[in-house]
Amino acid sequence: MRFRVLLAVLGLLIAVPVAIAAQEPITDVDLEAGGDAVFDPENDEPGNDTCLTADIRDEDAYTPVDDGFIDGGSSDAFDSGVLLLVNGNSFVDADDNGNVTGEQIKVGPSTLSGVKVTRTDRALAASPTQRSLISFKNPKNRSKRLTVAIENDYGADDSEVVRGSAKAPNLFYSKQDNWVVVADDPTSPSDTVVTHAFFGKRANETVAKVTNGFPNADSCLNVRYSIKVPANSKRHLMLFTQLHDSDEVPLARNRAKAFGKNKLGQQFRAGLSNGTERKILNWDLK
Repeated sequence: MRFRVLLAVLGLLIAVPVAIAAQEPITDVDLEAGGDAVFDPENDEPGNDTCLTADIRDEDAYTPVDDGFIDGGSSDAFDSGVLLLVNGNSFVDADDNGNVTGEQIKVGPSTLSGVKVTRTDRALAASPTQRSLISFKNPKNRSKRLTVAIENDYGADDSEVVRGSAKAPNLFYSKQDNWVVVADDPTSPSDTVVTHAFFGKRANETVAKVTNGFPNADSCLNVRYSIKVPANSKRHLMLFTQLHDSDEVPLARNRAKAFGKNKLGQQFRAGLSNGTERKILNWDLK
């Protein structure tokens, strides 16, 4: 831990480790999850792939996983992953720095469509997973309806395929699927295999539309939510991205089933307060 504080408890001095956030350049941060999965945030132009929305192609944007790789294994999961747009405007951090605590980075807030947006991306110790908590704070005296887009540009460029999904295994991704496994080849992947979990069972908000998806996409999977943030309130979306080595497609499919259970496991909820969990729109964590 970066700092230690002394507390007086029952007249005794007890040393308690306290995690202190440190400002670090986003480009210098690597977040290490279980299973040797590494997530590398970036705050720059994600590239000109035409399957991305034009606003993201032409402007800087924050991504919590620019490449994504398995340490000592495969790489090139993404060209830019889990990019965020709100009402068509890309989320970018203004000063290129994030607050880093352990294996977590917090960036923002940035104001988009009158709402303050903050991202907290955390690599989880118990699995090869990154949890993205996207927070929307509405300071206005009236509610706000937002179109929230999540866009993923994969590393294979034009050969990505679905290797498993919740409702239509090995076929395609639809908005009814709360999880999907993506690889760069139908039989022999060479890039890192990616799993996305976009919502949970019984959630108030699910994917409203797939704007670019397989089998018709070049190398992107782009989805949209339509959310409501009440007046003077905060709400969250929570997404999960898992990485597996190129030969671990069956393992990725098996692990993805955890996102389809009635109750999300504690390993995915680490560090979330009860108050935050109650305000997550796309998972029912009661």
